[in-house]
Amino acid sequence: MIRRPPRSTLSSSSAASDVYKRQVHPPAIDIIDEVLYGYGDSSTSKGQTPTNAAPPGNADEEAAKVAKNVLQKMPLSERERQGLLKIWPTTCLQSLYSVIMHREEYMLRVDSSVGRRYQTDPFHEWGLNLRAAVMKKMGLSPQGHLPPDLQIDIISSNTHCTKSCLSPFARVHRDRILEFGRTKKPELVNLTWPVEEDLVYACISSYVAENNLKEEYNSALMGIGLEVMEDTAMTGLQVDIVPVHLLNMELIDPCLKVRGCEARGTHHFILNMDFAFGCQADGITKTLVETFGKHIMSFNVMGKAGGIASQMNRGDIQLASHVLLSKSSLTTEDFLDELRSCGNEDVSVEFLNEMLGGDKALCKVLHGPVLTIPGTMLQNEKLLKYYSNIWHCIGLEMEGSYFCRQVKESLKKGLLIKNIRTRFAYYTSDLPLRSDASLSTPMRPNEGVPPLYAIARAFLCRILARKPASPVITN
Repeated sequence: MIRRPPRSTLSSSSAASDVYKRQVHPPAIDIIDEVLYGYGDSSTSKGQTPTNAAPPGNADEEAAKVAKNVLQKMPLSERERQGLLKIWPTTCLQSLYSVIMHREEYMLRVDSSVGRRYQTDPFHEWGLNLRAAVMKKMGLSPQGHLPPDLQIDIISSNTHCTKSCLSPFARVHRDRILEFGRTKKPELVNLTWPVEEDLVYACISSYVAENNLKEEYNSALMGIGLEVMEDTAMTGLQVDIVPVHLLNMELIDPCLKVRGCEARGTHHFILNMDFAFGCQADGITKTLVETFGKHIMSFNVMGKAGGIASQMNRGDIQLASHVLLSKSSLTTEDFLDELRSCGNEDVSVEFLNEMLGGDKALCKVLHGPVLTIPGTMLQNEKLLKYYSNIWHCIGLEMEGSYFCRQVKESLKKGLLIKNIRTRFAYYTSDLPLRSDASLSTPMRPNEGVPPLYAIARAFLCRILARKPASPVITN
């Protein structure tokens, strides 16, 4: 790599620059230095005319001749030499010197190759692997074109919630799971559960482990065609690929069944991916858009968030009207906070409250802006009170704005369908303005499970009850 002089040595007349130039070691700079400034020639001192200077009268012609001779000594092809002389007919050497020594916006870097294989963007590799898995599910070549009627719904959540709602295992074993809870997990059963199915989900992992039913549990998932794509490109994201047409609609979550959800079309998939972390969501969303484009019907983001609204309790659901990216405390030139609408046109406070058990619900649903923070270092009382009182934020999380920004930008570029649905909802895991409800304080099972599954049901209901419609594909 060609190193550049520090800012304090940009003047060619400074003593520091002289020392630096004697320390810059690519052969090219040595050759040019000798020609232009006589370095290496003891007869030339500072301020004297270099020994190779062109005589007066025919300076341009002689300069071009000298430059041509110097370029011959450099590891350049004939085409490259002619190109440089064409660009700078009379000032070739001075211009090269300026590029190498004085222009900080230029950097030439040559790294030795450690292999014949080019490195790839991990997000792109992840996207291509995901595309290949979806194509394989449809019995098509991974290198082929996506079918025009392909529909993709993307959910960002934990990986067990969507599985539990869609897998027949919980319905087949429901009575036995509840009996297991009464005999082995009375501390769970004795809690209040407005939706009994949530108790089933709270007990299911212990039931499977204690009865050695892991193989049967996985078999039930395979029976609905669910395929797990483990992290294959160092993204840390696992993806569940769910072919909707293979779902047994008689054995899905009862709430979804009652609301008229249906399986349809052999080319409809739900991609349930694990939580992205922070700005990783930006790269993941961009990759998904580049991979599936106008085949994407919806983006659904669910997760946990801190609650900063005064009337909020742990377990409450935050239905985001907007996401606000906090940039005011970053040490960058761009410090203006970014506010974006979340959509949520078909997910209301009333609808989520129904998913929680209606009048029996133990927690409530709040609607308002949710703050996206770059890091937990920003969780200080003054900052959070500012966003709560001035922006009326109800909570804070770390990914929502990055998802939303990419979706909005992709819409502007025409990469997504105009009527794409975006849904953002969070359950409240902690209350950072209250010392008795921090992240270090464990949540009770009936604080965390009901809101998580209420959001999952709401999203799945809207996805599975959507009227069939092929995406509009334009070339």
